[in-house]
Amino acid sequence: MPIIDVFVLATIVFAFAVFGIVLTWGEYQTRHLRPPVQTAEIGARQNGSTTTLRSKTGRAMELVES
Repeated sequence: MPIIDVFVLATIVFAFAVFGIVLTWGEYQTRHLRPPVQTAEIGARQNGSTTTLRSKTGRAMELVES
């Protein structure tokens, strides 16, 4: 195998390895994200808010009644 082919192959393998590392890092960073509704509920409890959040059932009932 010519030396040029070795460099080309090594570059391709390196590019795929970097891509895999970036995907793994991104998945690790977003693994434990909470849905926005849960975050709002936690914030409401911590800040002493009196605003109530509608449940999913309540929203579904409104859609059915409309």
